[in-house]
Amino acid sequence: MKSKTISIVGSGWLGKPLAEKLQYGQHSVNLSSRSIEKVASLSQEGFNAFQVDLKGLHLADAEFWKADVFIVTITPAELSEVESLVKCMQQAAPELVIVTSSSAVYPNTGTHVVEEEAVHQQSPHSGRDVLAIEKCYEKLPVSIVRFGGLFGGERHPGRFLASGRTVPAGDAPVNMTHLEDAIGAIEFLLDYKGAVGAVNVVSPEHPSKTVFYSAAAQHLGLENPTFFNGSGQFKVVSSKRLIDLGYSFRVENPLEAI
Repeated sequence: MKSKTISIVGSGWLGKPLAEKLQYGQHSVNLSSRSIEKVASLSQEGFNAFQVDLKGLHLADAEFWKADVFIVTITPAELSEVESLVKCMQQAAPELVIVTSSSAVYPNTGTHVVEEEAVHQQSPHSGRDVLAIEKCYEKLPVSIVRFGGLFGGERHPGRFLASGRTVPAGDAPVNMTHLEDAIGAIEFLLDYKGAVGAVNVVSPEHPSKTVFYSAAAQHLGLENPTFFNGSGQFKVVSSKRLIDLGYSFRVENPLEAI
């Protein structure tokens, strides 16, 4: 992979380990946080860290905005924040922008869904119209990675469900994305021949909620939740397009990574 200057917006669950991995690959990596205290902490850990607050975005830290590639690992709260971010990146004329997004763009069809089936709807998790946020980046050479439920690292799926909780649609398939594939897919797209638009990054195998979360709870020694079958809608998010581009999943079945 050719060495690049990469600026990562966000230093949380994905941004920080991604920066570590890319630095090992001999890239020049800039990392950002909204918190000046966290910027100081990241600097002490050896990162080239900058404060970037989307609520008051400007070009004061010119070094951060001079990059070959930008990777956005956070979801801005307001469209106005996305538009400001896009303007800052446009001035750098990057060769590529990679934006992390969500499978919340897909309706519950009860079938497999692919990239072209994204719709405008409120995410059940954030309340945001995720597709509207994605479309703000269309002025840039963009690859959008749509993740399923994120796990790995500090996010163990057994902690998602408290002991004794009741869960609808236990027979519905899960759509999960492990941290290894979140990072792996971004690395793959960095080295691809150009922007690819939207791709799903979801493990190709989809065990049921009952099977997956029961195994996760048992791994942590927690009591199994109570599952009810047939009481909810679902979708199966297909990653065929990413696989056809040449990506090989590290975690094909999320059960393997519990």
